Amino acid sequence: MAEVVKKQFKSKYHILIWIAVLSLIFMGMVEYGYVTGGRPFGNWKVHLGLIPYVAWLVLTYIATKPNGLSNDTIQKKCLKFIAS
Repeated sequence: MAEVVKKQFKSKYHILIWIAVLSLIFMGMVEYGYVTGGRPFGNWKVHLGLIPYVAWLVLTYIATKPNGLSNDTIQKKCLKFIAS
């Protein structure tokens, strides 16, 4: 009999956690740039704009993620690139 292959989807909480963590990382990078540039701390309009941007990044990655991308295939591609 033919095997049925089910595609594994992440839970909505898993996706929300990724969005929250990456949003905080992006906000930290923006604040670091502001503070080192001498600008005042805490620009909430920029922070609110980063959340939809990061959500778009995460959802685009989930939608277009390559199927056979594992550590073994990455290592093989890197070794093939180095050998050429």
